[in-house]
Amino acid sequence: MRLVLLATILLSAFLTVQSQETPVSQTLSEQELEKLVSALNAQDWEKSAELSQQYLTRIKTEDAEKLAARLRYILLFSSAGKVTVGKMSYDELKKVADPFVGHEVQLPYGKIIRECRGNLGALCFNPKESHDVTVASTNRTGTYIHAFVYTDLREKFDYDAHLGKIGTVRGVVDSIEYNPNQSKVWIMRVFLKDGSVVMAQ
Repeated sequence: MRLVLLATILLSAFLTVQSQETPVSQTLSEQELEKLVSALNAQDWEKSAELSQQYLTRIKTEDAEKLAARLRYILLFSSAGKVTVGKMSYDELKKVADPFVGHEVQLPYGKIIRECRGNLGALCFNPKESHDVTVASTNRTGTYIHAFVYTDLREKFDYDAHLGKIGTVRGVVDSIEYNPNQSKVWIMRVFLKDGSVVMAQ
């Protein structure tokens, strides 16, 4: 599945939790989050970037559902999307993304696999890679790679026992590297430290 669809699943899962418990976040309504889901589905990167940035300014403390961490990643992803469609320059992207170094992000859910090639949006655990988990975050058709995300886990994860299952990774942004050619084929590499794997319930 592509990242946009996975982001929708991720946010929809949050909305379900929010409607059943009192309340996960007192700063965002279901309607506001649904607007963000709609923008992601439409691949309207300007709107999803605007909304995620707007919502982040209202989140003062992290909640149990890691909403702020999810919004940070959506803002990174959407801003890279703006670069792919010529709506943001690399210099402007850096101004948005660089402040997230040292902050936690959480990716959308994806299938846990071994082979990275051709499996966009999946969580790749390839023992031959230099990082524990690799994810290629793309637009729906895979035309553009918004970000390659490399995560080093805090604790060992038994990926063999979880192959084919659905999970997500979260971690602290250690560094961000931008395409030195400033092309639109791929935009940036995001490196996460102190990562952890969260399985879908």
